[in-house]
Amino acid sequence: MDNYKQNEDEKSIKLNIVIFTGGKAPSPLETKAFWEKCESMRENIKDSLLVIAADSGLETLEQYSAHFNFLAPDILIGDWDSIKDKALLEKYRDKDVSRFIKDKNYTDTELAVNRAHDEIRARGLSRNQASITIIGGAGGRADHFLSIFSMFGTQGAPDAWFTEEQALYDARPGVKITADGLTEDDAVSVARAMGFPEGGLIETEGLEWEWYSFRRTGLSSISNRICKNGGRARFWCRDGRFVVILPVKCRVEISFDDAMHDAENFTGRL
Repeated sequence: MDNYKQNEDEKSIKLNIVIFTGGKAPSPLETKAFWEKCESMRENIKDSLLVIAADSGLETLEQYSAHFNFLAPDILIGDWDSIKDKALLEKYRDKDVSRFIKDKNYTDTELAVNRAHDEIRARGLSRNQASITIIGGAGGRADHFLSIFSMFGTQGAPDAWFTEEQALYDARPGVKITADGLTEDDAVSVARAMGFPEGGLIETEGLEWEWYSFRRTGLSSISNRICKNGGRARFWCRDGRFVVILPVKCRVEISFDDAMHDAENFTGRL
């Protein structure tokens, strides 16, 4: 999985923020190419990787660090009611640890995303110069799953969310997504973000059923696939807010059309 191959221009990525949260996540080896890209960036740009662990996501991070030894949490956030291995909190007691009360109206994942946006602003970066990726969060409680999905319709949306088998990508106006390595057996879906139940425009290329056949309300396209003899699919969000749902394994390139998307005004908390 080679996620986030970004355009190398003045808007190129300078900071990768990765949030580990509780719930099912892809196996570490499925994400090897992603971490190799992050590590390569670390060799060229100092402090280009920021890792945030949200509650029991710290346990998922530990599993990943066994495969990628440069991985360690920079920031720990949560009420710590879900983590089973409490010794991990002692192990990382010298890190930036935030403890919240259990009775709150935000999930630990949402709090972690808010912190990610704070870090982007603190470093003087535009939204297009930083990527936010959530790892985990699949399975378990439906309300927690929906709380993550609902972020895609907000100013504080992450760029991607890697669940156990699928990856969800934020398609806001001006965002172009190119997916490579797809097969005819891979499901490709396009959903409207919460708060955008109808309308909008996302153009596609390389699908069996292209954008002009999408539903006009609700879920735009479900269980679509690439056209025969394909392997690549492209998505351009022109208007509205969409979520492109792809297999975790495929390689994804994200780029921005600055004429349509003012990145300087698209950084915000939830």
